[in-house]
Amino acid sequence: LTLFLLNFTSQGHSSFVTHLDWSADSQYIVTNSGDYEILFWEAASGKHLTSADTVRNLEWATSTCVLSFSVFGEWVLTPGAALVCSAPSHVYKGHSSHVTNVAFLHDDSHLISTGGKDMSILQWSVV
Repeated sequence: LTLFLLNFTSQGHSSFVTHLDWSADSQYIVTNSGDYEILFWEAASGKHLTSADTVRNLEWATSTCVLSFSVFGEWVLTPGAALVCSAPSHVYKGHSSHVTNVAFLHDDSHLISTGGKDMSILQWSVV
C-alpha cells in the first residue's frame, strides 16, 4: 500500500491523498486528494487511468471517497431518511467555493454546510 500511495502523489495527485476505495473485483482503485481531485488507478500495475468510461459504472467494495460518480449532486440523508440534501444545477449564494460536507440538525429543521477554501460554516433553513 505504501508503494501505491507514493505512486499516487508522484504520478497523479498534486496534493496529499485523503481517501481511497477499492472496486468490488479488486481491479481498480479510486483516490481523492487534498486539492479535490478524483483519480482512478489499475490496482495490479498502479497505472493512472485517464478514461472515466473504464470506471464510471463499476461496483465499489468500499465507499470512503467523498468525491466520486456516486455522490455528485447528492450529499446526505437525514437519520430517519425523511429528507435528502441534493445539489441540482442551481446556484445559491453562500460559500465562495465548493461545499465539503453537509449535515442535518437532529430535528431536520436546518442543514449545516462547510466550505472548502472559504472555511466557513453556514446554517440553512429547511423549507
